[in-house]
Amino acid sequence: MTTNHLVASCEVVVVEGLDSTGLIESQLSQAVSGLEVGGSCWSLLLEPDGHLGDWLRVVRLAEDQWLFLGARGRATAIAERLGRFKLREKATIATEVRSVMVLPEADAMGMTALPPLWSGSGEVEVLGEAGEAGEDVADRSGFVELERRRIDSGRLGPDDLVPGDNPFCIGGANLAEAVSFTKGCYTGQELVARIDARSGSAPRRLVLAESRSTVSAGSPLVFDGREVGDVRSSGGDARSICMVARAVPVPSRDEVSVDGVPLVLCEPTESR
Repeated sequence: MTTNHLVASCEVVVVEGLDSTGLIESQLSQAVSGLEVGGSCWSLLLEPDGHLGDWLRVVRLAEDQWLFLGARGRATAIAERLGRFKLREKATIATEVRSVMVLPEADAMGMTALPPLWSGSGEVEVLGEAGEAGEDVADRSGFVELERRRIDSGRLGPDDLVPGDNPFCIGGANLAEAVSFTKGCYTGQELVARIDARSGSAPRRLVLAESRSTVSAGSPLVFDGREVGDVRSSGGDARSICMVARAVPVPSRDEVSVDGVPLVLCEPTESR
């Protein structure tokens, strides 16, 4: 794999100020105040009813400066969501544009790395400086390969969720990375704690699907003549990440279809 792939610009949210850590700690499902500068993690940003708003990568840029990277096109919505719960805190919330490079881990030392969508390839995604907008002028194969491996492993990406999803639909490994079950109160915590205490589950769950041809993200899944889920992201090798009703048997072979194409469903490997 070639190196130093400059990929498309991305819009991010930056929260900074004396009370920035307290503000985001009260909103994120993950405990973040213990992160060192340059550290990063995954987290959920929930609505007050506990349903998913966003699945985020969080980076501590400085002691009182935080960066959020969610699904494409969601930066403004994330900033507005955080702003709704900002009262007297001394903090600013703004969006800005950054580029992302894919680099070998050895070359990324000392740079601002993102939590991996998938690791094991020896390469990481690294944020550029504020205002540094990439133009897709370089080879994108590094990013495409990371995305393919993520899907092959059955791991969730920021674009795989839609508003209203239940946090417990994202799979055990993703949930373990994004949620602290010991931290103090945060918006939406009540539903998460209640389902966890009752060993409950979500109406839908994340599965890995294989087909004889590539399927498109957003396509509905059909089982026994009924729509039971949808494709969330699709790789170039006929594998895809899907969200499917819990009543659908998994693993299954050719019982579920997309646009008439039979699927083989299996549980995510949940390994990195």
